[in-house]
Amino acid sequence: MANVLGHSMLSMSGAKNTPRKTLELLTQTEVDFFLAKAKELGNPWYPIWLMALHTGMRSSELIALTWDDVYFDKKMIRVRNIKNSKSSCERFVPMSVSVKNLLEELKNTSSGKFVLERPQGWKEKKQSSILRAFLKSIGIKIIHFQALRVTWATTMFISGVPLYAIAQMGGWHSLSTLNRYLRCTGTFEFMPKDCFNF
Repeated sequence: MANVLGHSMLSMSGAKNTPRKTLELLTQTEVDFFLAKAKELGNPWYPIWLMALHTGMRSSELIALTWDDVYFDKKMIRVRNIKNSKSSCERFVPMSVSVKNLLEELKNTSSGKFVLERPQGWKEKKQSSILRAFLKSIGIKIIHFQALRVTWATTMFISGVPLYAIAQMGGWHSLSTLNRYLRCTGTFEFMPKDCFNF
């Protein structure tokens, strides 16, 4: 499956078949265990990790997300142009069932304008080291925070979402950049279909 998928992406991008560093992603089993364990332990990063895996939003976009950007009636999230972010334009991302349920829970206890609490280390941009430490503590492969976003894009691609739509929702400026990430994913399993149960 990995070889066929890689060949398909290379053909669409028109890129040469050159060796690339593999980007580690979590399998479906690992994602399920990871999120379940984070929730069970009451880890303050759980909402952030779930949102990253189900929306493809960058860390800088998640930390800036306000309740004005959440449209429960339309099941959409507005991602604004964030200063110092790689995304230069406003875009919209659909809510999965898991994201909608999470946001409704957070809304009931929220007293501020920001959707997500700021756990220790986020403002200091330590999200990757904190993620790696948690994954190591529960005994699954260690990845960077960015890999959560790439996992989302890979899942969308496997589910048949066109590359231009993934690039638009994910805030990638070009298909070539998105293709480069997808070609580096190597072997992986499908993510939960709940990601696309809108």
